[in-house]
Amino acid sequence: MAVYIYLDLHETDALRRILLSVDRIRTLVLKGGKQIMHACTQYWLNAPAPKLTILDLQTRIPDSLSALLGSAVVTPSTFQLPPAFAHNAPRLRSVRLSGYFTRFDPCSPMLSPSLEHLDIEGGHTPAELYEILQKGYNLRSLAVRGACLTSWEARNATHTGPRTPFNLLRLSSFTLETPFHIQTIDFLSGLELPMLSSVSIMLTYSDFKPDNTIVALPVLFSLVRQCHNGSRFQSLRLTSGVELRGGYLVTEGIHLWHSPGSEAETIFPNPHAANRPDAQVRFRPSPMMTRTPVPLLVSFYKRVFEDPQLAGVRTLTIDLHHGFMAHEWVDICRSLAYVEQLKLVDVDERLATAVHALSLTPLIFPTLSRLAMCSLASLVLWRELTDAAKARMKGQDRLRITFEGCKIPLPEHCKLEEFAEVTWDQSVPNNGSESQGNGESD
Repeated sequence: MAVYIYLDLHETDALRRILLSVDRIRTLVLKGGKQIMHACTQYWLNAPAPKLTILDLQTRIPDSLSALLGSAVVTPSTFQLPPAFAHNAPRLRSVRLSGYFTRFDPCSPMLSPSLEHLDIEGGHTPAELYEILQKGYNLRSLAVRGACLTSWEARNATHTGPRTPFNLLRLSSFTLETPFHIQTIDFLSGLELPMLSSVSIMLTYSDFKPDNTIVALPVLFSLVRQCHNGSRFQSLRLTSGVELRGGYLVTEGIHLWHSPGSEAETIFPNPHAANRPDAQVRFRPSPMMTRTPVPLLVSFYKRVFEDPQLAGVRTLTIDLHHGFMAHEWVDICRSLAYVEQLKLVDVDERLATAVHALSLTPLIFPTLSRLAMCSLASLVLWRELTDAAKARMKGQDRLRITFEGCKIPLPEHCKLEEFAEVTWDQSVPNNGSESQGNGESD
């Protein structure tokens, strides 16, 4: 029997009668506010559940707490999931606890060798995460969101050094969203995941110090490198997601695939829009932090590109909101020598300098054959594109340039098509003659 209940829509007596028959339930999904969820877990889920295989508790988060959830240091809720089902749920295979009120106790009897999928939120320290992995050594997937250090621990924690290597033979999917702290990096450095096929790490930081990234990136890439038995990644996408919660926040995202990616002519801004990354690492600022200075970001991305695991990248998508100079783009991208397809998603036209960098010698991306320009509102870049195409002509071989999601045709006197093979998506005219007077004149 499967039971799905929105707790706030039912009388307490009816809920109690349903939940007291948990011995017949195979799938139990409960959604509701803190108080009613507390009552259900404390008083009504204390009978044996011999048939239960899936448990999903989703606690609604009050709007007044939404600003706290992005903080780098959050005090864990005092509400914990109690020992449930009278310590008797022998078939439990999947547990999901969401909402920042349901904290998973590492000593919970639900964390047994039979558990295969665990998805939790709340204030779990690196030490508790290590204990969870020790007891859940048969997990196939683990997702931990909102893991944090308490205020005291954040002030007093010290570098413990890499933990003793811990091998999880079956874990194939690993997601961790946690504040950046040296103990978090120590925790990650000890993980050995031979079956890993998907990994996602997001670190929230209160200060984007170069020293922090110098320490964190080698450990993060060492973890990412374990995907698919260490095979090299061939596709890379850089993103800078913007949100306006408690200030102007920019999350730096590094998304990786082992496949070379789809063709540059795809109409989607991201060639992997339908595919989840095999690996992704994101750095998210806390609401208390101002924007990261550009020089620090240049150094950060240069260090990312220099990682040996990215040496074979063939498809690169850049979707950033940063206004780097052309020489900074050259400095960042020089180590990626085998990029064949480049996609620039330029909604606010900040990537003109990246296009200009393509014409500077010695050339970056010497094997580049395809360039896609996405989501342009105008064609102010046509001169930079023409210079880049001209610089990259090799006899009869010309750069293939595709415009995707662009509603403005080339200016009438633009010479881009003399040096490049230019294509558009089907909804846009392929030359300026069909829309005379609408193009730019200089």
